[in-house]
This record gives sequence, C-alpha cells and structure tokens, in this order.
Amino acid sequence: GSIWDTTFDYDKKTLFCFGHEAEGIPELVLERCHRILHIPMFGVTKSFNVAVSAAIVMNEYMRGIYAGKGIGREE
Repeated sequence: GSIWDTTFDYDKKTLFCFGHEAEGIPELVLERCHRILHIPMFGVTKSFNVAVSAAIVMNEYMRGIYAGKGIGREE
C-alpha cells in the first residue's frame, strides 16, 4: 500500500520514480523501493499528470531540506 508521507530521510540520497498514469511503475522497480507514495486527490480528477506529480513531490522534498532538516542546511 502507498502512503502520503512527506517526511523523508534528508541525510540520505533520494531517488524519485514516477509511474505512468495507466500502468504505474513496473513491479521489478517497486520491489526495490523503500517507500511508495501517493498524492491525495479530491474532486472529480482521477490523477495528476506526471509533471504535476513530480513538481508536488520534489517541492515537498526541497521544502524539507531548506527547512533545516538535512543536507541543504547552512550552519
């Protein structure tokens, strides 16, 4: 099961994989993932396109880094 969780381990390298709207991510790739995320949606839209999804997830990740939670933090 996927979760919506924007708490990442900011001290480790992170790789995001985004799946096709209809087919998703291949099972072989999913088996190697540490965490599987989904973006909650409301209303009549069934899914975001991959560019919008990537922007949402990467923004949350960068927001966490610049909030002082990890590798982007200036001392």
